[in-house]
Amino acid sequence: MKNNIKPTVLSMILLVAFAFISCDSASVSDLYGGGTYTVTYDRNGATVGTVPIDNTKYVKTGAVRVLGRGDLAKTGCGFVGWNTMADGTGVSYHYGDTLKITDNIILYAQWVNGVLPSEFSVSNTKKVYFSKGNLYYTGGTDGTWKFETEQYATTPAANGGWDSTHVSHFYWSKNASVAYNESYSDTNAAIDDVLFTNETAETPKYDFIVNGVAGKYMSLSVAEWIYLFNVRTDSANKYGYATVCGQNGVIILPDEFTDPMKNNGSNAFKPGKTDATSDWSDNIYTIGESWDAMEEAGAVFLPAAGARNGSSVSSFGVLGLYRSSTPNGTSEYGFGYTNSSIFPAGIYQRNLGFCIRLAVSVHD
Repeated sequence: MKNNIKPTVLSMILLVAFAFISCDSASVSDLYGGGTYTVTYDRNGATVGTVPIDNTKYVKTGAVRVLGRGDLAKTGCGFVGWNTMADGTGVSYHYGDTLKITDNIILYAQWVNGVLPSEFSVSNTKKVYFSKGNLYYTGGTDGTWKFETEQYATTPAANGGWDSTHVSHFYWSKNASVAYNESYSDTNAAIDDVLFTNETAETPKYDFIVNGVAGKYMSLSVAEWIYLFNVRTDSANKYGYATVCGQNGVIILPDEFTDPMKNNGSNAFKPGKTDATSDWSDNIYTIGESWDAMEEAGAVFLPAAGARNGSSVSSFGVLGLYRSSTPNGTSEYGFGYTNSSIFPAGIYQRNLGFCIRLAVSVHD
């Protein structure tokens, strides 16, 4: 019996050894964790800066911590993270995210158009880019949503009128199709509605406004307006009254700002208010060099375009009113200002049409 067992055991050992030898080298390597994979970052259209480099060789299912963009940038665009597809249709990742690697992977920089690429803190953990201009709706059966071509631009008929082909003042509603109507009608308004987030049937059309979606446009919440004006570092010196290209309003400065006019005497930016009331002359910028320089340095301008009630626009040039995404019962919170005061958390009725300035979350 003993003599019969030994050959059998030996045969089994040889069989197992042969099985391992017969396996292809990649599979054996993977089985023992010997195969390595790389993560490559692609600039995907960036115009300046250096693409981050990850020289680590990762084993299969190894944890990869996603890198930040560093100084990578694209003219006229904001960076909103990385994606496994150049067109953004793959899996999105942001700085500090962890992924499990199973093959070599390329992460493409993702850029969003229509924003001013300067960063504004709106909470301890969140920064945003603002859109290049206020939102407007073109009206008609094929109506589209656009941004004004300039920050100081408002609807052509804003000063006392209303233009159905260029709607720039919106009612506070969960349904965008109600918000741009001539008259307010929202019989289903509820206290927990959030601005423009219930567009289910028309999601492709309004999806760029949906709050909180990474890389998509959104309205600031009341807490974010408050943080922007009252809480962020040096907030009191980060805004000021101004006339920009003939339009009255308020300028907001980014977190990091170097005044391009600081060596130009009286033209240096004057923050806050210089008087109890303002004739909007604290800061004056004209079309061309002076405003172009401020905008290039990251300044955001919110024009005082008044409010709309039906087809009538009032307080144009003397009152700025901007929607937030936060309800207050069947009213809403919004950002507002007069020539004497700033109200980051004003309470307003939903049936008055206000301007909307959208933002996009920043992802390093």
